Amino acid sequence: MRSYPQNFRFISISPITSGRYNYQFSSQGISSSPRLLSDTEKVSGGGSYGFGYGYSYTEGVLICVEIL
Repeated sequence: MRSYPQNFRFISISPITSGRYNYQFSSQGISSSPRLLSDTEKVSGGGSYGFGYGYSYTEGVLICVEIL
């Protein structure tokens, strides 16, 4: 029979995760031009949009202990 230590302290328990994501961005007719008297830009044009999604799942855990 195998014996295990009775005196130990948990240091950390961390999940090991994996996952995927997708992101899309689109702009239509947007342009910019630098202004002469400042460090800003003039932006004009149509519109833009962006969306994304993602997910993750736990593959396992990492348990760190200190044997006292």
